[in-house]
Order: sequence, then structure tokens, then C-alpha cells
Amino acid sequence: MNALEQYVCTECGYNMAGYLPDNCPFSEASKDKFITSQEFTTPHSRGR
Repeated sequence: MNALEQYVCTECGYNMAGYLPDNCPFSEASKDKFITSQEFTTPHSRGR
């Protein structure tokens, strides 16, 4: 099975599979506010 790339809006959490919209249909955030689901689930350090 071929998995579709998923994109997550960092403004509201909306998840879109297989397509990166120009704007989020819920928060109206621009395309640059989306990250991949892989980036969304990657732990990050706060630098402390």
C-alpha cells in the first residue's frame, strides 16, 4: 500500500492527506503554516 503524505496546519491542527492546500479551510492559515505529519510527530528540544 502506498501511503499519502499528510500535512498538518500548525494554526488549528487540520490534517490533509495527499494534498497541500494554499490555505487551511478552517483557520485560513497560509500554505507555509503547514508541516508534514512526520514533522508534527518529531520531538523537539526547547533548548534548556
